[in-house]
Amino acid sequence: MKLNIFISGRMAKMDKYNGFCSKAKKNVRIERDDMTDVKHSTSDFMASKLQILIPSFSGVCYQSNFYVESYTDALACTLLATELKPEITHAVIKRRAEFVAGRSLARHALQQLGADDSVVDIDKHRAPVWPAGFVGSISHTDTLAVCAVARCQDIERLGVDIEEYIADEMAYFVFASVVTEAERVLFDQYPLYRHALLTVIFSAKESLFKALFPVVGHYFGFEVARLKEINFSAGTLVMELTTDLMPELAVGRCFNGQFRLHDSYVFTMIMERAGAY
Repeated sequence: MKLNIFISGRMAKMDKYNGFCSKAKKNVRIERDDMTDVKHSTSDFMASKLQILIPSFSGVCYQSNFYVESYTDALACTLLATELKPEITHAVIKRRAEFVAGRSLARHALQQLGADDSVVDIDKHRAPVWPAGFVGSISHTDTLAVCAVARCQDIERLGVDIEEYIADEMAYFVFASVVTEAERVLFDQYPLYRHALLTVIFSAKESLFKALFPVVGHYFGFEVARLKEINFSAGTLVMELTTDLMPELAVGRCFNGQFRLHDSYVFTMIMERAGAY
């Protein structure tokens, strides 16, 4: 996903489920799409799965670096224990690698939670279809994938996102397209975090979209929510709806989230405990 796609006003059409808009990422220098005949091991394609420990999150979250140049469809079958669906096999190799990396983490997370079924299907919106009794979310950059999964009895809504820091040349366009009038005061309140804050807002709204899309069932833009509170010391935030999405998701409804600032990217999570509302 690329940021210039949503700036041109075509964000929902270009990549339906993966968020409101596209991500500013470095281009992976892969010109050929005939790499399925090259033999690589799973360790060549994906690094070790690292667990992300998140306070108050009762599920599991894993991340792993992956390498497009080492991807093959044969590895996909090994990592996912199932064949790729036609809508994925027809995609470019970069998209197939991203898909398999995310689904591999999802499978691992489900197994860690004791799921009998660890296959994560794909629906008509290209959204993950989680096994009964589980909720989850997947995100990736060009080289890093992350997945969080929890039992529905513990967590009702869940969304995660990772974003590379928005490049300076894109900051103005993202600010104008993503940041609401109410959020602009935050940039004056946190002058030392201005650059990080823009990416956090962008990412948090992506996470919120992923958390709410399964129940809302239609696409909505950045303007439907705002970053109400943020604590850079604690790594916590609160998102508030500014538009009615449905009766139980009305204006003023708030969602707690967490974030982490890494050297090259931002991680955000929005979650709501079962029965919390």
